[in-house]
Amino acid sequence: MKKLVALFLAAITLLSVVGCNNSETYQPDVPEFSCIHPMWMSNEETLPTVETKNPSSETVRICKAIFDDLTKMYGIDKPLPELRLVTSKVNTNSLVYVPAIYQDNVLYFLIDDSHDALVAHELCHYLSDAGNGRVGFFHHVSGNNYTGHYLTEGITNHFSQKVCPFRLSDGLAIYSFETHIAKMLSIIYGEKYLEKDFFAANVENLRRDFNTALQDSYGRLVQDCDVFDAFCGCIDAYTLNMLYAYNTLEPKALSNFQLLAIGIEEMLLIYASKKGCFEEAYAEFRKFSETSYKDILIDFSELLQSVR
Repeated sequence: MKKLVALFLAAITLLSVVGCNNSETYQPDVPEFSCIHPMWMSNEETLPTVETKNPSSETVRICKAIFDDLTKMYGIDKPLPELRLVTSKVNTNSLVYVPAIYQDNVLYFLIDDSHDALVAHELCHYLSDAGNGRVGFFHHVSGNNYTGHYLTEGITNHFSQKVCPFRLSDGLAIYSFETHIAKMLSIIYGEKYLEKDFFAANVENLRRDFNTALQDSYGRLVQDCDVFDAFCGCIDAYTLNMLYAYNTLEPKALSNFQLLAIGIEEMLLIYASKKGCFEEAYAEFRKFSETSYKDILIDFSELLQSVR
């Protein structure tokens, strides 16, 4: 474990508060990564002003059915968001193309036949939108700095897939590592607590629990933010490097996202140990690691051996 703590120290050393302030380009080949999510990422999938029309009656029917299932499962009383089909050409400035986007109480479709799992995912964004820019665990820290974007994506997936899972047979699998992180948190923090806090966009309870458990182990390694925000920042940096590496095969990005993934996993296992649920969390980690190498190209074998 000591060697892997050193690996995480190397990863966390890469993290520094970087004010990107609406920069439109991400450059993972530089040695700085924001442990506090730069503001521009909050708009990575934000639509500009677009022309829209009503989606097909079949799309509306499917959305209503999925929405009813989600609200029933999670006991949420909200009206269906407005549904619109985008008719103008859109560049979302994202590293990946998305066929549906939730924004400001409207679910936009870029195509009229989005997969059910994508619809459920975006509807969960709406259901976890508390207003005032708080969606899920995506949260403001200071100035124009935000963090928790990709933690929110993973937890969104965790809950949306209980109604509409992504099926590999359809060629669809998004946020696999981020969703695994959510599963680990559901074990360690508690599924019911995670559900309640997530759909209320209340990150403070998890932040407090996480910091209390890990302050002794990691508090000395972080600056300018607390341990939980450093954890969220590692997830953000992992996802950005992973997307960049898959698109460019940039060696530094490949190395960085693997290092960050191992550090994130180690943090979760220590959190589980502190909370008295190590065996259950380790079983989930082992299960994920058995398939993750083919999916996200990360070899967790050293960590698997060192924590036993």
